[in-house]
Amino acid sequence: MENNKFKILSNSSLKLIALLSMIIDHIGLFMLYYIPSMNITLFKIYTQRMSIYNICRFIGRLSFPIFSFLIVEGYLHTRNKIRYGLSLFIFALISEIPYNYAYSNTAHYKYQNIFFTLLFGYLCIYLYELFKDKLLIQILLIPPIFLLAHYLKVDYGYKGVAFIFFLYILRNNMYGKTLIGPTFFNDYFPILLAFIPINMYNGKRGFIKNPILKYLFYALYPIHLLLIYYIRLKILY
Repeated sequence: MENNKFKILSNSSLKLIALLSMIIDHIGLFMLYYIPSMNITLFKIYTQRMSIYNICRFIGRLSFPIFSFLIVEGYLHTRNKIRYGLSLFIFALISEIPYNYAYSNTAHYKYQNIFFTLLFGYLCIYLYELFKDKLLIQILLIPPIFLLAHYLKVDYGYKGVAFIFFLYILRNNMYGKTLIGPTFFNDYFPILLAFIPINMYNGKRGFIKNPILKYLFYALYPIHLLLIYYIRLKILY
């Protein structure tokens, strides 16, 4: 039986945690990596050396599992599942150029941004439920999405898409998804830590209630990438 006294985080709180950890991760990846003093080893965890850069990357590993969980919650609670998917697709397109510049300083980059990963994961859930009693159709439609994710080189690859789908399948099994979920990735420990706030979710919407705040939250992804790219150009080049 779950202890509800620990269920203190709303949907909005989880979004804020995921957003902040992602920004910290990207500051490390796109800026601190290029500053030698930020890569000096401060201490070690087993054989893993930890610098300020590494600490930022460690914190950043919390973001994707939480965003993935929020996609599952979005599917379960949205009134218009097609419009929700379209929103993910539109922001995937909007975010691609900022993502490319942040990673490669050009408009072209071989990998695709995280919104495509979230979109493909959402699409797997949608098709799974749409053809819930038609296993053959599910087999014909869902695995090709994993292949497409691999071919397009979306962020976190086909494993990221499968992770989102997996969270949906085990959405009512807190212990199962917590223990097995991190095995999708190499960064087992920080991924495991992400399930602490996930399992503190209380099912409430929180302060992000109107559409303006919702889409502003989406927009912060491409905006912060452009801002980091601009700062990097001014400071590091």
